Order: sequence, then structure tokens, then C-alpha cells
Amino acid sequence: MKLNHSRIREVASVIREISPEREEYVGELFPSPDDDPTLQKYFFLAMVSIDHRTRSLYPYEAIINGKRYFGSELLYRKGMLIYERDPQFFLPERLKELPGDPLLDLLLMDPPLWDMHVRTLLLKDLGVKLHQKGLNYYMEKPKRLKEIRAYEDPVEKKIYLLIKFLEGRGLISYEGERHVAVDNHLTRLALMSGIVEYTPPGWEVSREEDVSIRMAVREAWDRVARLAGVDPFALDDYLWRLGRQGECPFCVKEVKEHVHLLTWYY
Repeated sequence: MKLNHSRIREVASVIREISPEREEYVGELFPSPDDDPTLQKYFFLAMVSIDHRTRSLYPYEAIINGKRYFGSELLYRKGMLIYERDPQFFLPERLKELPGDPLLDLLLMDPPLWDMHVRTLLLKDLGVKLHQKGLNYYMEKPKRLKEIRAYEDPVEKKIYLLIKFLEGRGLISYEGERHVAVDNHLTRLALMSGIVEYTPPGWEVSREEDVSIRMAVREAWDRVARLAGVDPFALDDYLWRLGRQGECPFCVKEVKEHVHLLTWYY
């Protein structure tokens, strides 16, 4: 795989014209900004920890109160149904005792998430480690989150997604590195736009190859952000929306997306 620097410049020119801005991260998928900041932080820590591929053989979708949700939007909407009923579900003291809490079924079942048992273990591990070291330990230096299994991805998708949410909500002050949170949507757009050139060698790539691909994608989008003069988090918001439902203004080809299914990294 390689970065195509001429295409990076061309895509950056398009992004500069679009001038994407940060989302506010409010609404039915997230707690009210007026809620206890600590409860908000625990909600985001827990939900981001299980925010990875929701689709396997079948789409992950459901209708709630007459509205259809799919993918991560459904996951966060179900998380909010729990939060509205009992926000303390997301406290370390509760998570570390999983499974056994009936609210867990509301989060992971109906429809079932394809790796619900893995997500249960990730939530439990998060609860245990937050209980041991405390919230401030991780909030002071977010890279410490790599000690938690859900956040161990070398490409740091979940770490930067969490930072984006928490900083955007005013829950933390962050002055460190800023990167896009590389998931399958951002990877697919990088390949379709030609800023990264890669042809998968077979049906499924190894974990090492997957990390290499996504690290190249992160670097390519970071370069686009720098050349376009936009915040990588604002670019991330725009690309995520585009990858789900928009018409890509800079894509030049169809691609065969690489496959690495058995992961909780993204």
C-alpha cells in the first residue's frame, strides 16, 4: 500500500471548499450536556468501548418508537434508553460486576449484537480498570486508555473517538495529538478517493496487515486535514456521515474493501 500525494492534495482542495465543522454531539443519542459531567464521561467511556463493527452477516437495525436506527446510531440509542432509566449502569462499580445486570440485555439484545459476549467482557474489563485506577488517571492522559482492552487498538480509533466526544462536549480540555478515528467508513473512503492505494491479497487480511492499512489511512486523512486547514475531528465527523449516507464528492473509483472481521478495534 502507498499514499498518493497528488490525490491527497486534490482531496484536500475539495475539503477546504466544504470547510466541515465539528458536530455538537447532542440529541437523542447522547446524554444532556446539563447532566452530571462524571455520569456523561462514564457513558461515553462505556459506549465507545463497544462501538465497533455492528454488522456481520445481517444488518444491525431496529425500530424504536416508530423510528428506524441502524449501526452505531442504534447502539447509542439503546445506550441512552439505559441511561434514561438508570445512568448509574455505566459506573465502574456496576460494569465490573457484569454479566448479571438485566439492563445489559437491553443494550446487547433485541436485535442481538453478533459479538455480544465479547462486548460484555470489554465492558467488564473497563469497569474493573476504572475501579482500580480511577477516572482521573485516564482523563489526565487519554493514551493510558490503551491499558484497557477495548482501547488497545494500535491505530487508536476508539481513543480518538472518545477524545472527540469528550472535548466536543466540553468535558475535557485536550491539547495533544489529533487524528481521525479510523473505522471501515474512513478506510473505504480513503481507498475510493485514491489517497491510499491498496489491493487486498485475499478474503481476509491478518491483524498486522489490517493495522498497517488503517495506519496508512490515518496518515493520509491527517495530511488532507493539514492541507485543507481543518480540524481532524471536524474532518472525521464529515467523513463518518459521508461514509454512511452521503454522495462522495471526491471519490474516483470503486474498491474491494479489505476484510478483517474478528476485531473489536473498529
